[in-house]
Amino acid sequence: MLGRHSYQSYDTCRSNADTCAGPSPNYSSGWGRVNLTESIYTVMASCYAEGVPLEDDDSHEFSIEIKDEGASLKATLVWTDRPGSMLQNDLDLTIRAGGQTHVGNTGLNRTNNLEQIVWQKIPQGTAKVRISARSLTRGPQAYAVAWKVFL
Repeated sequence: MLGRHSYQSYDTCRSNADTCAGPSPNYSSGWGRVNLTESIYTVMASCYAEGVPLEDDDSHEFSIEIKDEGASLKATLVWTDRPGSMLQNDLDLTIRAGGQTHVGNTGLNRTNNLEQIVWQKIPQGTAKVRISARSLTRGPQAYAVAWKVFL
């Protein structure tokens, strides 16, 4: 079950960021600048959600329909991590479509509380988005996810 709450603005803005320094993320501009027009579109189109908090080794999956051939999908997962010198609660973002799987931040990330997938020319049909709790020092862990399908 997905609900909408406080994570929406941070996650929505990150999913709709522009950058002049090349593909995001990068060392020059991080995740890029906020594109307010695209952020408002994401909110109005209800392409965001706060997920039910996960316990260790739990996961949540939902579907996004990809209707247009040649479309791209951009999805961003974010959560508030507990204080510590390293990542305390580790979540993973994966998307499966057309027999292929893409993972957040181009690989399983163990250092950031933000993961993003930009899948150019995603196969038409149903894309399965999965958020997994890989390792939690203390749960449950709430999260938010925003996405956009575009040509």
